[in-house]
Amino acid sequence: MVNRLKKLRKENNEKDKLLSQENRRLMTDMVVYLRSSNLCDYDIEAIRRELFGMIYEAQLRGETADQAIGENYKGFCDELMESGRQKSFYEKAMEWAYVLVAGLGSLFIVEAVFSGVLYGAFFHGGFTITITLGFAVSALLIVFGAWAVYGYITRYSFKLPGKGLSRYRIFFLIGFVLYFSGTIGVRMLMDDIRLFQVNVFISLAVFAAAYLIVKGFGDRASSCRE
Repeated sequence: MVNRLKKLRKENNEKDKLLSQENRRLMTDMVVYLRSSNLCDYDIEAIRRELFGMIYEAQLRGETADQAIGENYKGFCDELMESGRQKSFYEKAMEWAYVLVAGLGSLFIVEAVFSGVLYGAFFHGGFTITITLGFAVSALLIVFGAWAVYGYITRYSFKLPGKGLSRYRIFFLIGFVLYFSGTIGVRMLMDDIRLFQVNVFISLAVFAAAYLIVKGFGDRASSCRE
């Protein structure tokens, strides 16, 4: 099933190149919105294939996408999503595990680089990095914040594109600035509280192993087993 998913996604990516710029932008908005649902990845790609067929046929006839699927793109996608298979608790858990491992691992690397620990490890033999409460809390806030941004963008994919400041864009910008400022404040207030020290290379190896394990299980789960 994993290979079938990759093959279908590749085919869809190639087909999208046949669409006009306007239709390609619409297709992107619709696929992004589909990802806000609880649908399996394979079913999202299957729906994407159906959407391409309808929009491309209309394009060949010289018609607009509105004439093929109607003006209510969101409602049309909602109808299509009702027929798809939903992710199980296990599949959602794997998705969250992937986000946490990839996110925390990336932030740990950034912390090691900018704190000078990696430089010290290579040139002065210092292999430990101090984990503070400020880093731990801010890292979790960044990961969950990034997930929230992803959820907002997918949910309002039809509202965010275009020019000007719509209320959805304004809410997004205000929320982003406040959340980012709060995360920086938490880091500054709690950074003096030391939790423990870890070996930077062992930690990187653990994150790498966890990433490969979670990604392996996640790839199998993302396609939704029949």
